[in-house]
Amino acid sequence: MNDTELLALDLFIESVIKIDEDLRSQARDQKCLDELINIRVDVLEYLYEIRRKSNGTV
Repeated sequence: MNDTELLALDLFIESVIKIDEDLRSQARDQKCLDELINIRVDVLEYLYEIRRKSNGTV
């Protein structure tokens, strides 16, 4: 992965970590907040795995 791809990956990770109150409010209204949070955790684990591979630390 080149430097710009790593920067983009890091920004994407930050965007997933950042709390989106509107999205969480919608999930609460639709009664799927727990599912949303679980998917978020899974996505972050996957993104961190990609990041570790790019560092050669797997």
